[in-house]
Amino acid sequence: MDDHDHTKSTATNSDILVPTDTDKKPIVWPSNNDAHLEGTLYEVGRYLKRTGIFGPFLEHHAVLVGTKMAIDSPHAIPYILGWTGYADPRSYDNPSPASVKRSALHSAATTKAGTTAPPPVTVIPDEHKYSFVVQPFVVTKEDSRFLTLLNNVFGTAECWEEIVDEADGSGLAALKILRERAAAASPQEKALVSAEHAKVVRDGVVGELTLDSFKAFLKAYKHVKRCSSKATRQSTETEVEMINLIAYKDPSIREIFDTRSSLKAPKNFEEATLLVKEILRRRIRNEELDTVNAGGRPPRSALGVTGNGHNGGGGPPGGGNAPTAGTIDALVAAIGKLVDPKKTHAGQGGADGKVSPPRDENRKITHWIPGMTVCDCGGEHLFRDCPKKKQKDAEKAATKRQKDTKGSKANKAAQSALLSLLGSLGDASELQAFLTSAQPCEEHESGVPGGSDE
Repeated sequence: MDDHDHTKSTATNSDILVPTDTDKKPIVWPSNNDAHLEGTLYEVGRYLKRTGIFGPFLEHHAVLVGTKMAIDSPHAIPYILGWTGYADPRSYDNPSPASVKRSALHSAATTKAGTTAPPPVTVIPDEHKYSFVVQPFVVTKEDSRFLTLLNNVFGTAECWEEIVDEADGSGLAALKILRERAAAASPQEKALVSAEHAKVVRDGVVGELTLDSFKAFLKAYKHVKRCSSKATRQSTETEVEMINLIAYKDPSIREIFDTRSSLKAPKNFEEATLLVKEILRRRIRNEELDTVNAGGRPPRSALGVTGNGHNGGGGPPGGGNAPTAGTIDALVAAIGKLVDPKKTHAGQGGADGKVSPPRDENRKITHWIPGMTVCDCGGEHLFRDCPKKKQKDAEKAATKRQKDTKGSKANKAAQSALLSLLGSLGDASELQAFLTSAQPCEEHESGVPGGSDE
């Protein structure tokens, strides 16, 4: 868009010069009814206050450029610094004119009140020369930017071109013209705005109270509210009472709304609407839970399918035909038959994932079957039936017999040596008989029945 074309708007919602309401929706003059102007201008002022843009310009006809304040004349300095005797508060509702004109108006008002007017400041004081810079073109450009902001709100109106021409490129001049038109609105135009507002408030939510119907009511109410002047708008207490009445009229949320309000009463319109929305959303979730717990299928709206069998959007991503209702129903039925093999132990012998080995009447495992743990040797048999285990047991028994045989022979040799020694000392018949009777059995020592080493 050309910088000097203030009759068309191509700005996006992310542009700081596109005023938006608290719902992030662009503020637009809804009709050519001049009675709507005051409410629309009030919403623009709220936007400027929230964002802080054009603050120095509207209050002091100045622009903050880096660390310095660009002014159109040194006359602005005492008002910006708040010197004594220069009290002249300005804002969006009463913006500052050019600094020279402001100083003249202030001096005239002071003199009329019987007070000596303070002298105008014509040069920047030395102690403030690093804080201010006289650049009237920068201030003029800021005035043009302000006209662009107003164009984004009122640019679609039939009378806007005439307003721009009359304002001669000045946003402040256009703002003044708009306010004059609002003040000159006819009684019929004002009555229409009041009737629209009263109808929305009187009708409330049409039909059953649902989340969608409540949102539709809020949209309509906010629209007529923005079109109404600040003086004719409902107070905060009245708005809260309006929402309370809507909630108490519906039996399905009356009790829970009363309980929640008793714990923490809504203080403004926003808190009251948020409470009703939260209750309605929970009711939807409870209905969906009841459907699922009853074994029913989820509503088609949850699957993105409308009554004609197609999804609510413009088709599936990437193009192609949208799934029909029959296809969705078949998919839901198939999903419902799926089972978790970890929970059913499909293909396994027991709940713990192991086979049940065969046992005899004494609960002793009889033999190995597939699925059981294999032997250490890698064979498919029980540990006790392992051939290698039997071979090792036989080798251990043979080794033990060899040790026992050697021990028996050594014992006999020791006995013979002892008897020979005793015989040389005298009669050893009694001692020999005792040793013979104490000699261990050959069968026990050697493990060979009736065996003898001799």
